[in-house]
Amino acid sequence: MKSLFAALFIVMFCGLARAGDSLPELRIEKIAEGVYLHTSFQQVEGYGLVDANGLVVLDGQGAYIIDTPWSERDTAALVAWLQERNYQVKASVSTHFHDDR
Repeated sequence: MKSLFAALFIVMFCGLARAGDSLPELRIEKIAEGVYLHTSFQQVEGYGLVDANGLVVLDGQGAYIIDTPWSERDTAALVAWLQERNYQVKASVSTHFHDDR
């Protein structure tokens, strides 16, 4: 019985620790007509929470992504956001090669 309570305590503690690891959601902000700033976040060892910015430029129903978000999850969220608004991603341009590309 003691081991059951110990196991439950450990599971509960680990769940609370993971809850603190959650990152802010992808932010998308209109900065000019047809131009949006996207901001994503990542925990970086030695620096803490770091943001990364990129742009979406709209041309008719086409969308051009300049620098993708930090993660695949946020990139998928950005593409879904565009598709919900009937924009088709035409291209993605990465201006640099490290993790916040």
